[in-house]
Amino acid sequence: QKSEALGMTLVPIDESARRTYSIDPTVRGVLIDGVKANSDAGEKGLRKGDVLTSVNGEPVASAAQVSSAVEAAKKLQRPSVNLRIIRAGRPTIVPLKIAPTADAAVAAR
Repeated sequence: QKSEALGMTLVPIDESARRTYSIDPTVRGVLIDGVKANSDAGEKGLRKGDVLTSVNGEPVASAAQVSSAVEAAKKLQRPSVNLRIIRAGRPTIVPLKIAPTADAAVAAR
């Protein structure tokens, strides 16, 4: 089941994905399965196979949780969110602009 948020396609992490992308069994989050090249996520270098583990410090394990965190930031009128990404076992924080469109709400459907 794929969902979109912040220009990224997000999918649950399953055993196949863990093997394909060498994701440690202890890592919890959602897998980035695609990134729109013209989105802020694409411009910041996020890519398929990255694991999104938190938004603004809140752990996420589903696309719906990502969407909720983005909506919470919008309500606080924040211009961006900080995503914690794990790539090749290394964590990094990536700030992403919140698009003024409702594309983050798609994940909650």
